[in-house]
Amino acid sequence: MAGRANSTCRIGWSLIGLAACLVFPSVGKIQKHLGTGAIVAYVLVVLLALWLGLRYIYPWFIHRLTEKQAFWLVVGTIVVLVALFLAVYPRATSGVIAGGSDRDEALNIATTELLHGRYPYYSRTFVPGLPQGSTT
Repeated sequence: MAGRANSTCRIGWSLIGLAACLVFPSVGKIQKHLGTGAIVAYVLVVLLALWLGLRYIYPWFIHRLTEKQAFWLVVGTIVVLVALFLAVYPRATSGVIAGGSDRDEALNIATTELLHGRYPYYSRTFVPGLPQGSTT
């Protein structure tokens, strides 16, 4: 009986950790677009969805999934994520979907400079000044 309680506790902490990883990166956007009150609703919806998924969907899914299907599910997920990134990211940074930002541009420039073996804070962005984080 103690083993089951320990397993349940582990699952509980894992669920809380997963919820934190899903919720915290999005809280700023939720607050910006929907207000502070929406954060509570968002957290509750995420927790409910995770609990329902763990309680009902996961056991049903795991008993029906073969190893070969799992492999192709992973491959398909990676392909879809790469395709979405290739389709959405250029539009988001161009200002079509979102406004883009000088911070985003500065990170791209600094990363390019680093990949070319140069100091990233000497390059200029389209906004007058040095890339984000520069102190000189």
